[in-house]
Amino acid sequence: ASDPKALLIYTAEYCYTIEEAVLQQGDNIFPREELAEQKAAIEVYKTTPIPKRGYLNYTLDEKGERIGTKWTEDPDGKILILEPPMRTEDNVEYHNLYVAGIDSIDVGGNDSSTEDSSKVSDFCIVIKKRVFGQSDPMYVAIYKDRPKDPRTAYEIAAKLLVHYNCKAVLESTRTAILTHFRNQKYLNLLMKRPRATMPDITKGNSNMYGTPASPKVINHYRELIYDFIIDYFHTIGFIEMVDQLLNYNDEQKKKFDIVAAMGMCELGGEELSVRKPEPKDMI
Repeated sequence: ASDPKALLIYTAEYCYTIEEAVLQQGDNIFPREELAEQKAAIEVYKTTPIPKRGYLNYTLDEKGERIGTKWTEDPDGKILILEPPMRTEDNVEYHNLYVAGIDSIDVGGNDSSTEDSSKVSDFCIVIKKRVFGQSDPMYVAIYKDRPKDPRTAYEIAAKLLVHYNCKAVLESTRTAILTHFRNQKYLNLLMKRPRATMPDITKGNSNMYGTPASPKVINHYRELIYDFIIDYFHTIGFIEMVDQLLNYNDEQKKKFDIVAAMGMCELGGEELSVRKPEPKDMI
């Protein structure tokens, strides 16, 4: 318990799952010692905040129009939250303080029941708070699931984006969620393709939604994730996020939906780097 690196070795040698058994196998591009230290902080020392589990519902005005969201704690909820949305002293929400990344699915559990479960990924959305004042950036919320109907996941993602007043970067090959968001008039919750992923970044913003998962883009977002871990690993409070980062390998990257969502999120954060978080009433 006093040596995070030794904890990884012990976990692999006295394993309970396949993932633990291969924990020491292969080369991982992410900094293992930092991640091992945070894994020990969460599981052994228990010095990190415990994520709250629950669900979100829309709040409605007198006309039945959506005006916000309400968080309800529930042990059976699918959403995990470490920190609620930050607001000003006057209870005004911020713009550009949070950014999200989505690793989507085009089919749900009903349509993939005959597939090998080890090859099927989950829907995943992560919400990250950017640098603000004296506080470090950190991932504050995560939803990861494969519901029977993928539209259930899309709706939960939309509620999370409204809850944190942010936009998400989406991988371009996942078209079903884009169609759903367009039909439900949620396109304002998606970020257009980040300039860093365009062939020529000097030509300005793209009018397209979604980021191509090309080898060049994947390498770039993995570098961004690496930098985040080096500087802010101590802020990671989701054990499944730590485990996926520790176990990540290129050959099975489809299994690491949290890492993919983090990659989209980091690309979004890079795009917002020139924008300062400000209260909504100042925009």
